[in-house]
Amino acid sequence: MFFWHIGLSISFFRFVFKDFSADLRWLIVGVLIPEFLNIFNTFVKINPEIGHTLLFAVAGLIFVMIFTKRNTKLRRNFLLIAIGVFFHLLFDFMWLRQEILFFPLQFENKDTYTFNASTLFIQEVIGLVYLISKLNSKQKIKRLFNEGII
Repeated sequence: MFFWHIGLSISFFRFVFKDFSADLRWLIVGVLIPEFLNIFNTFVKINPEIGHTLLFAVAGLIFVMIFTKRNTKLRRNFLLIAIGVFFHLLFDFMWLRQEILFFPLQFENKDTYTFNASTLFIQEVIGLVYLISKLNSKQKIKRLFNEGII
C-alpha cells in the first residue's frame, strides 16, 4: 500500500498539526520505512514486520529526541520521520494485530481482521485521489520534490 499511506498521512498531518511549511518529503520517508523494512525482512528473516511494531516507532522517536538538538532543522525533519512511522501504524490498523504491534510481548494470534484485495484497492484509490487533487499541476509536483511543500 503506497498511495494510501502517503496520501492519508499528508492529509492527516496537515489537519492535525496545521503546519503547512513542513518538509513533507521527510514525512513520506517515515511513512514508507516500515514497508521497506518489511521487504528487507523477507530476505533476512530477523523478525517478521519489525517496522510495524510499537517498539520500533517509540525507539525511533526516543532516538530523535536524545540525539538531536532542540530547535534545529535536523530535529524537525527527523521528527517528521518518526511521526510518519506512527502514521503508518495507524493507517495499517495495527491495533487489530496485537501480536505484531506489541512485539516482543506475547499475544495470541487472533486474526481479528484480514484485508482482501478489494479493500486494499479502495484504500489505494483513496490515497491516489487525494494526491491527485493536491498535485494537479507540474508546478505543484516540482515544488513537492524540490521543497517538500504542497
